[in-house]
Amino acid sequence: MLGFTIKLVDENEEPSKKTALLSAEKRSDQWSMLLVSVAETRDRHAFSQLFSHFAPLL
Repeated sequence: MLGFTIKLVDENEEPSKKTALLSAEKRSDQWSMLLVSVAETRDRHAFSQLFSHFAPLL
């Protein structure tokens, strides 16, 4: 995995550092495939499926 540093500003406007890990692996689960489809082709059906599943959880 690759290490990547992200600079964030919290509610107090104080800079903080968080580390995110990026993976070179490609995921093939249903949700990942739907996200890729939305990102690459603006697939409205894929977005609808994601929204229907995740919106009630928010």
